[in-house]
Amino acid sequence: MQQNIKQHLHQPAQLEQLYRNSPNAFSAAFNELYPEVAGNPIADTWHHRLKYQTTNSFDWGTGSEILLLLLLSAISGCCWFLPVWFQLPEESFIQHYLGFILFLPIALFYFYKKQLDYSKLLLPLGLFLLVFCFVFFLPLPLSSATGQLRDLHIPFLLWSIAGYVFVRNQLKETESSIQYLQHNGNWLIFSGLLGIAGGLFTALSILLFDMIGIQLSSIYEKYIFRWVLGAFPLFSCYVILNNPSLVNRISPIIARIFAPIVLLTLFGFLVSLAFDPAKIFNSRELLIVFNLVLVAVMAIVLFSLTIRNEGGAGEASKKILALLTLLTCVANLLALSAILYRLASYGFTPNRTAVLGANLIMFAHLSGITYQLLKGIRNNHLMHAVENTIARWIPLYTIWAAIVVFAFPYIFNMI
Repeated sequence: MQQNIKQHLHQPAQLEQLYRNSPNAFSAAFNELYPEVAGNPIADTWHHRLKYQTTNSFDWGTGSEILLLLLLSAISGCCWFLPVWFQLPEESFIQHYLGFILFLPIALFYFYKKQLDYSKLLLPLGLFLLVFCFVFFLPLPLSSATGQLRDLHIPFLLWSIAGYVFVRNQLKETESSIQYLQHNGNWLIFSGLLGIAGGLFTALSILLFDMIGIQLSSIYEKYIFRWVLGAFPLFSCYVILNNPSLVNRISPIIARIFAPIVLLTLFGFLVSLAFDPAKIFNSRELLIVFNLVLVAVMAIVLFSLTIRNEGGAGEASKKILALLTLLTCVANLLALSAILYRLASYGFTPNRTAVLGANLIMFAHLSGITYQLLKGIRNNHLMHAVENTIARWIPLYTIWAAIVVFAFPYIFNMI
């Protein structure tokens, strides 16, 4: 990105296009580059513009974007009402189609926001339709293992398709993939904060109206709640995309606080487990916790890498992250040992096979991240290699999710 900015420094239109395509990456690269180009009138203008946007402005978007937000939110809200309108079993409907209700509107908004040609929307829409038809025409009981695995992996598969739109169909650009991961981290943080604030306000409003004899809770549940569910994820995404600097300082703070805490917790857990290692071979729930820990560690590593936008991660942060990923690799090895033991003892099942594949991918991925982090301790520029390692492995997770969704029902005879 810095090279592109230098190349187009005297072309205001090109700089504006670079910024609109990737606001986060442009801002970070420009802030690092600015000391070299200070004094250039265009560079000085961009410096003050970015500084002003970071500290004072809040962008609600254009009128057409707001109209699209309202339209997509209304469609999503209608989807939440389908079980009510057509007397469908709500639990199975939500389990089967939650990913579509969540990620299809977001993917369409990405398409509009990135200003892509309509021809580039055909493949993502085709993939959404393919997954939908597979779920609709191959109903599996909620109690079946392959059905549960399929419903669990479909949201990740659809999230990957939405990411394909976000990166503008340029899968080989690892910087765009990192931006998508960072965007999702910011989206989760903002959604959590907004959800807490909205939940508190709703609870207080219900209590206030109950005190004067109006049962607002029943009105809210019947007429409002589903519309809020439809609009909430897309609205959070909308705000983050239009205000990329809104929470991009929160992620590094969270990483700085929680990385050492998670490191100590994981170390203490592994030490405790060493006194009774048989537990991991007998507890299915423990394996699930291991997988959740792996996902959390990857998120913390990713958030920590955003610290470089504020001047670079310190040596202590790099060492903590390296130790954290190294310990997680050890934990993953223990989990893999337990999975292989259960496979040898009880045979292959859909759940064990799915967990085995996911753990193998995560172990290889974390090993690569650990290796790059250890190198990055000695050379600050190699921290970019960590980002590349994170981004390049995402397609493998998507491929495995697709195998679980499309192949497992047939491999294991729909059980």
